[in-house]
Amino acid sequence: MKKNLFLSCFLFSSFYFSQSLNNTKDNLFGSNSVFIYSGIFLGFAFLLGYLFWKRNKKFFDNTTSKIDNIVTEKLKKEEKKQEQLPEVTEEPDKNYYISNETAVLILKKLVRFERDHKYLKKDITLTWVANHLGTNTKYLSETIKIHRGKNFNNYINGLRISYITYMLYKKPEYREFKVVSLAKECGYSSSQVFVIAFKKENGIPPSYFINNLKNESSESEILFQ
Repeated sequence: MKKNLFLSCFLFSSFYFSQSLNNTKDNLFGSNSVFIYSGIFLGFAFLLGYLFWKRNKKFFDNTTSKIDNIVTEKLKKEEKKQEQLPEVTEEPDKNYYISNETAVLILKKLVRFERDHKYLKKDITLTWVANHLGTNTKYLSETIKIHRGKNFNNYINGLRISYITYMLYKKPEYREFKVVSLAKECGYSSSQVFVIAFKKENGIPPSYFINNLKNESSESEILFQ
């Protein structure tokens, strides 16, 4: 659509320019010269605008696609947290010394822990979470390892980064926060640790992710104006 609009405007300005030349051939610098130069300027302006749009379209398409993939994955994770509590159906691992009954109880409490965003607590530890869930560190660590596929630190980092990524996408005001503020918002006392965790989970630093979200938002606003 943009290409057709550009061609129409360029043809119109070219036609206008040729007509103006015919009408003013005896007096090139007469009163109509302003309109002639205006037609030339408009033609070149549309041409430059089209070339700029063409050059950057591929970059914006690739960036938008990457951001959409990241956010879609995070949204799916958030939606899964709203589903019913899990049931343990597999047979216990040979090294998994917790009974199925105990594992089910820990998992149910773990889901509530995730839904209530308790992982945002600053300086959270395995011991604190175990006490909060009414179990011991060995049981909790083993349950997370078997049913979440991560050690405790990676599990907490994954939840925190998933949360802040979701908030950045859903609430534009978060995109104006500084990195240190974003880090505190999701439980990190160190902005460096936050940046490392964010890049590990999303593949790109938070500043780059935010800039791409802003560009995507600006592009959408322009299209719908």
